[in-house]
Amino acid sequence: MAGIVNPLRIKSLQLWRATQQRLPRRCRLCEQLQVSPQNICNACVQQFPSAGSLCPVCAETLSSSQSDCQHCQAQAPAFAQTHVLWQWGWPLDQAIKRFKFGQDLALGKDLAAIFSKQLKQRLPSPPADAFVAMPMHKTRLRERGFNQAAVLASALAQAYQRPLLSTAKRIRETPAQSGLNRQQRLKNLKGAFAIESRLDGQHIAIVDDVMTTGSSAQVLSEALLDAGAASVEVYVLCKVT
Repeated sequence: MAGIVNPLRIKSLQLWRATQQRLPRRCRLCEQLQVSPQNICNACVQQFPSAGSLCPVCAETLSSSQSDCQHCQAQAPAFAQTHVLWQWGWPLDQAIKRFKFGQDLALGKDLAAIFSKQLKQRLPSPPADAFVAMPMHKTRLRERGFNQAAVLASALAQAYQRPLLSTAKRIRETPAQSGLNRQQRLKNLKGAFAIESRLDGQHIAIVDDVMTTGSSAQVLSEALLDAGAASVEVYVLCKVT
């Protein structure tokens, strides 16, 4: 009968999952065999390039002689802080490319699990009341089949026991950002985002996979603040330095 739970089926499913976790599988990045439920081996994770010395606000690279960020002194961004774990480079860049452009959602979910685990170790209790994934225009979402930022944001929301809001929308499809400087990117993104509900007094965390100039985070942060958010922080997998 519908609605009746079959305990034998549940037990069989549990045994199958446990068996799958003990079976060796090849790392999607280095092809080495490993016994792990994830598709990325620990050796590859340990080779993810460190973010280095970055401004805690805008995530621009700081030289060894800098004690503060000249970018933020000239013009502070709309977001209050940026949390970055790694910089763009091998083998993390290959994992992100396969996730985003190769539609490797299993690899993406593993990246999200690694991201949330390591970020939680570094930042046990963030001030964010809710998470917002960097939105993707419906045309691009239809082409790719998923929003990579939403995969990461979902893992963080679960790890921190915070809601994941769907209030941010990308209402204007913009040309590719690659090859543009920060001012060109800001102009390109003008009017690209809309916030569909009020966020009065809430501390919001934007989640994205890669930050280059921070222009997307800047424009989305402005929209979130206009919707009443008290503050905005940014959480990204890696930074292009």
